[in-house]
Amino acid sequence: MNRLFPLFAAASLTLLAPLPAHAQFSHIGIGQDIPACKEGGMAMGKCIEGIEKKALALADGKVVRKEGVLEMSLPGKMVVLKNNDAEGKDFIDYTYLGYEETLRQHVVYVGFHQGDQFWTYHGKTGQQNKMHGYPLLAPDKQHFATWSVDMLAGFNPNLVEIWQVGGGQISKVASFKGDKWGPDGVEWQANGELLVKKVCNSTGGENQPPFVPCGSLKIANGKAGWAIVP
Repeated sequence: MNRLFPLFAAASLTLLAPLPAHAQFSHIGIGQDIPACKEGGMAMGKCIEGIEKKALALADGKVVRKEGVLEMSLPGKMVVLKNNDAEGKDFIDYTYLGYEETLRQHVVYVGFHQGDQFWTYHGKTGQQNKMHGYPLLAPDKQHFATWSVDMLAGFNPNLVEIWQVGGGQISKVASFKGDKWGPDGVEWQANGELLVKKVCNSTGGENQPPFVPCGSLKIANGKAGWAIVP
């Protein structure tokens, strides 16, 4: 089985909706110097392999790929992530995306038989966190946002989450789930608010796209914590 089977399986579901991983990479700007990443769809296999190749070259030997095994040398321990090419629910594939210097986080893309996640490992403490999206740093550099959308198959949640950074640790402080909408990208504003662009299921005919833009919402940190604001 191809080690990127989940990406190809998802691509076969529809050509009208972006793959969850491709939506993330395009929005954050990862792999924009790799031609396959600009194509999306069935080219995502080559895209993600290209991203890892570049990231490993910059890791200075601290992260290495040995066939189907990814090894990360962290303070006091070695993290070993082994791909499983089995059919069905046991399938799992790990791809190293790079090191986020400001957050001090190694980021790994994890593809399952259905759906995906992003796992982070703190470069100093080795703390692991599992999240639905690539971390997007806030202007205050004390928070970051992650987002996930899958309006078609439902393998991933339609979700926006806020995380806090501090003391060598990161922790999730807020979560916003869309029941009838999904995030089609997020953007930090200069005032620290998070702008979320929404998509909803189309109510049009057979010639209409499956999803259409349906406005936006803002998330801000107030006295009662993070909340959706008018």
